[in-house]
Amino acid sequence: MWVMELLVLALIAYEVGSDLLHKRKMHRWHNALFDLMSKGQKLHWSKPDNAGPTYGNPAAIAWENSVKAWIQETGKFLERSSPKAAAWFLQEVDSSYYAVSKNVGFWDTALFERINNLRSIMEKLDVYF
Repeated sequence: MWVMELLVLALIAYEVGSDLLHKRKMHRWHNALFDLMSKGQKLHWSKPDNAGPTYGNPAAIAWENSVKAWIQETGKFLERSSPKAAAWFLQEVDSSYYAVSKNVGFWDTALFERINNLRSIMEKLDVYF
């Protein structure tokens, strides 16, 4: 009789403990993704005024490189954590934009789409993690 009660208590403790660990893990993922989202939004807001070609425009080139670095950093983080989330985040921008990839507008669109993808991942953490 005591053995059964102990087994039931152990099962309940296991269920409660695993639920608490899962919630803590989700909280950590959410905070990390929130930090990455914040970096992406700051990049979006810091877009150079000139929306034309980046050739010869040092501010536009620096911003474009920052966008590429953010996309890589976020993609690598998600890949280590959840391949499904990484695949969703790195979903390609419409290929018709490829011809203008040296345009600030292209990278602004790419950044905006990736930020939206990250927001979608954050809203559905239980699906991806």
